[in-house]
Amino acid sequence: PNGKKAKNKLNRRFMSNRKYQKMVCDITELKAHDGRKVYLEIIKDLATNQLLTWSISQHPNLQFALDPLQQLLKQLSHTGYQLTLHTDQGWHYQHRAWR
Repeated sequence: PNGKKAKNKLNRRFMSNRKYQKMVCDITELKAHDGRKVYLEIIKDLATNQLLTWSISQHPNLQFALDPLQQLLKQLSHTGYQLTLHTDQGWHYQHRAWR
């Protein structure tokens, strides 16, 4: 079942000149050398193109998706402007715990 979907606030306006103002997050499925599936989730800052946090797992479960978000929340400082973290509408990002 679908969770709550967020509004698209970026509307393809990906440029920013302020760190943490606009960030993006996604999960990618990769194939390891031995044929197993491996999942990578990154959170990237659009102003600096810096990878802020990331996680790798053999299982794309909810805790895997939450780990980079929890790491990001620990490192964020007060900016004085609105912060936006843009994701696709995958089930991880619709989950109550992630929102």
